[in-house]
Amino acid sequence: MNQKIWKKRKECRIIMLIIRNEQMDAFSGRMAESFVNSVDAHLKEFWPEKYEEMGEEAVRESIHEAMDTAREFGIINEYDMARYIDLIYEFDWPADEEPDTPWAEEILRDSELDSTAKMDRLYEEANRILEGNS
Repeated sequence: MNQKIWKKRKECRIIMLIIRNEQMDAFSGRMAESFVNSVDAHLKEFWPEKYEEMGEEAVRESIHEAMDTAREFGIINEYDMARYIDLIYEFDWPADEEPDTPWAEEILRDSELDSTAKMDRLYEEANRILEGNS
């Protein structure tokens, strides 16, 4: 092996950080709270009457419940979770249960679809229904 390369290799140091579970939990908690804050502001802007009727505490609780429900359906990234929560508010689905509409339930239970594909299909169907083309 070339001496120059070997010398560079020896000089490179790998620094490994050890993140304890408590630290990871705290980080995850802050990330989740940031997401909840964003969705809360979004719902307040786009569904002001419903937001006012429910109140901030109930809205935030519904966001947490919807996040849990979304995870059960394999919806795991924030963008798709936010889209799922939009549909909950648009169609008055219960946040802590599966949607009470057969078309949505069928899509959400489709194990062949990933998170984004499920949400894309849900949005396509929702738009068709909202435009009166069901």
